[in-house]
Amino acid sequence: MQQGQVGQHWMNQWPISGPFQRLPLRYWYFTKIEGSRPIPKLVPDRDYYYRFWTYLLSRLTELDPWYDRFKPGNQKVSGWKTGKPGIGFWFRLRSRYLQATVTIEDTGIDRIEYYWNQLKNKQNSIDSELPMKPKWEPARGRITASRIGVKVPHAGWDNEAWWDDVVEPIKQIMDGYRHVILPSIDALDDLTLTHFYAIRMKNEIGVETGWMGGITNHLQGRMKQHNRKFSAHPNSSKWTLELIDSIPFENRDEAVDFERRMLSSEIRAPDILHLSSELFLQNPLEWANQNNWIHD
Repeated sequence: MQQGQVGQHWMNQWPISGPFQRLPLRYWYFTKIEGSRPIPKLVPDRDYYYRFWTYLLSRLTELDPWYDRFKPGNQKVSGWKTGKPGIGFWFRLRSRYLQATVTIEDTGIDRIEYYWNQLKNKQNSIDSELPMKPKWEPARGRITASRIGVKVPHAGWDNEAWWDDVVEPIKQIMDGYRHVILPSIDALDDLTLTHFYAIRMKNEIGVETGWMGGITNHLQGRMKQHNRKFSAHPNSSKWTLELIDSIPFENRDEAVDFERRMLSSEIRAPDILHLSSELFLQNPLEWANQNNWIHD
């Protein structure tokens, strides 16, 4: 039985009653079963999203032509990318709120953290100038995007009467980002050199357990990330990591190619599940230098 058929099966046995009864079946899916009864969750289809974004963005553009850069689509988000890699202004539609965010994503962990820390240093000043204080949410764990955002509540998927109610408050929030945060984004320093690093790993009694190597745009930031990850893993919580050496590449493609060659070399060590897949039996840069893989 396919997913849609499963939904129809449950709908036939337990019809939805109340204000949602008139909604088409495509708006529903079932998330879990309590006892023998499914728990329905209301989700709009792509047509709903497209109609919502078309309405919202046309209203915003009527008020200010700047919003013409946002385009309607059939997904949960509509965004505009700034001139900085990975930084965009986004509207995010969820079941009970519409959110306006400044999002940093899809540009590598190092750059995300580097940009975020620069903006975070200005948080007090930024918050004081915005019409509504946003929530600052850094990338953490499985969440790979950092966001600054404010939510505007709405009445839910079951009606469209609230669409006009969110226009003014969401515009006020996004206008604040545009006038207060965008100049700070334009002034952000960027990472230029890409480094291949060699990190020595030692266990709790100081015995060398192996080496780790990889590429990064931000050595200090990457060391902090590795330390957090190793300290949280049961097999390495008491290990110590030491950055022994690194070499810079002005061209990132060359750094990526060097990393690929190192990961295919004879000194590659087995992965440690949920910890690292870039392990080596000895100092990878020392080995590469001995084998004439590094040139001045």
